[in-house]
Amino acid sequence: AQGTEVTLAGCGLDLRAHGTINLMAPTTDPRKYWGVARICLVPLLGWEGQPPEAVEALINGIPIIASDRGSLPETLGAAGIVLSLPDRITPATRILPTAEEVVPWTEAIIRLWDDREFAEDHCRKALTQARRWSPDILETRYARFFSSLGSRHTVSADLPLIQTEDAARRRIKFLAEAFPWPSERPSVEASNEHPGWLGAGADEALARVLSARTRLVIELGAWRGMSTRFIADLAPNATVISIDHWEGSPEHRTQEKFQRVLATLYDTFLAECWAYRDRVIPLRMTSLVGLLTVADYGLSPDLIYIDAEHSYEAVISELELSRHLFPRATLVGDDYDWEGVQRAVGEFAWRHGLTVERVGWRGWRLAERRPAGALVASPPPGRSKAVVMVPHLSGIEWECEQNLRQLEQAGVRVVRRIGSSAIDVARNAMISDALHDGFESMMFIDADIGFDPQDVLRLLARPESVVCGIYAKKGQRGLASHFADGVIEVLFGPDAPGLYPVQYAATGFLRIKANVLRKMIEELKLPLCNTKWGRGVWPFFMPMITPHEGGKLHYLGEDWAFSYRLGLKQARLEARVV
Repeated sequence: AQGTEVTLAGCGLDLRAHGTINLMAPTTDPRKYWGVARICLVPLLGWEGQPPEAVEALINGIPIIASDRGSLPETLGAAGIVLSLPDRITPATRILPTAEEVVPWTEAIIRLWDDREFAEDHCRKALTQARRWSPDILETRYARFFSSLGSRHTVSADLPLIQTEDAARRRIKFLAEAFPWPSERPSVEASNEHPGWLGAGADEALARVLSARTRLVIELGAWRGMSTRFIADLAPNATVISIDHWEGSPEHRTQEKFQRVLATLYDTFLAECWAYRDRVIPLRMTSLVGLLTVADYGLSPDLIYIDAEHSYEAVISELELSRHLFPRATLVGDDYDWEGVQRAVGEFAWRHGLTVERVGWRGWRLAERRPAGALVASPPPGRSKAVVMVPHLSGIEWECEQNLRQLEQAGVRVVRRIGSSAIDVARNAMISDALHDGFESMMFIDADIGFDPQDVLRLLARPESVVCGIYAKKGQRGLASHFADGVIEVLFGPDAPGLYPVQYAATGFLRIKANVLRKMIEELKLPLCNTKWGRGVWPFFMPMITPHEGGKLHYLGEDWAFSYRLGLKQARLEARVV
């Protein structure tokens, strides 16, 4: 921060000749540089420490590109682009990195600079991650921490530590007295207009975990209380804390049909839940403040039901704070059909070693796959260079998703891409990104494929350039791939003698090595397209028209077009029958 062009030149890095780099004058006012910054580079060379600049960038919503050293990966979480540095580069290194070594950094900079949607997504992630250091959260955490230290010697008379069920009931009583119901039932017009949403799996997800043994439930988002009453009925011995500002979600506030309901929404909730007022505590506040309020009273819920705002930022914040404050609480929710909810739940589950149990179309529950707080094991050698790609239009089948989670637990990166209606475009973009990112073994798995994770691990480890799994066509008696001439008999399962040659391979279970893609680019002169908006894509899967026997033409879809291009360079396709 105190260097100048002359200082850098004295270190052997003279940037003055380029004329495109400007150094800001030294300043003690961070607003001057964070106010104009668009990207923050943090190439930490040492293995210790947490650069404060990374935290400041997150707080200011600045996308970060950082090295994978020190505590940077943990600090950034899902909010930054983390890149590896060669082992030879250390604080003592006097040799500048090579051009090849900085390519990933320059490509990341270019994409953040040129791809506005990509950059805005990283800005939102940075702000979400920075909420961990917001005053309203940190103040409460520090207060609880120091209170816990003091409680080792003295116990507060009015808020005793929770050790018994009687103590928990007293804490619940304190909370109920602080947030009382009105003395009379609100008078509102009876209406069936927009009564609420509970179904399509969310009700079943709750029914699976609620019982007479349940004692305390937190509900994020209550609307008119349909789910509140449902929870209270299934858990007759429980207190339900309903947290909602009762102002509606953003999609409600912008639609005219909800305006009449929103005007009296809170009173309607009170009126319709009046018979449950001895077991329901309404907290009229935002989800995060409500969670902190419950924690301040020393309460620990058995279950947290998440059904408030549907944006990624809102849901990931609710999940992270719930996990931090109440690590033993079961997390259940609704609206998994919303893209923001699905992405937040998936990222949170991966980060904390959990699995997502889908219930119906909209319900979900997070279950422990390993003890809470355990670190994700380092992937076995080779798997760190492997990636599984799953394009899908509106969701991944439950069985497929569970197996994908197992692959992630085994150290394989899984990339899911939603909204992929033009499948050739999606495949080209995903595999080009994987090639740009340095992956050496890439595998496509369709969102409706059921599979054994061990088969994926075997295919990823095989030496062949291209290898696929054989599966049936959808709704037809036949196979999705086409074997090469001469294959007249195929054995499935462990009796198969080995791999079979394939002429056309379906892409629903297809593994490709990076080396064959590089050869295709070179020998078939495949152009790098769309570089105006990012790193660019190669058209490996672009459909094509080929000559057919009898002077006719054959239209090849994305999967067979890829196989045809492989055949043009005499690459051998192999199939493992799984």
